[in-house]
Amino acid sequence: MRNINMFTSEYSPDDKIEVDPILGRFFDTPEKKAKWIVRIKIAYILWILLMIFGITTFLLMHLL
Repeated sequence: MRNINMFTSEYSPDDKIEVDPILGRFFDTPEKKAKWIVRIKIAYILWILLMIFGITTFLLMHLL
């Protein structure tokens, strides 16, 4: 394992998530990788919806 400076981007484009010591076990097979990508997409969409809801609620509370 290489020493990586956390403040600079020293990862090369050839680095893969499968070889990461922490995340590698979640992405080691194509099936696991596909499941996690779907979960991440769903979480991202929910995050956007909650942010829109929160900002809208905040603005309505201050405007009314």
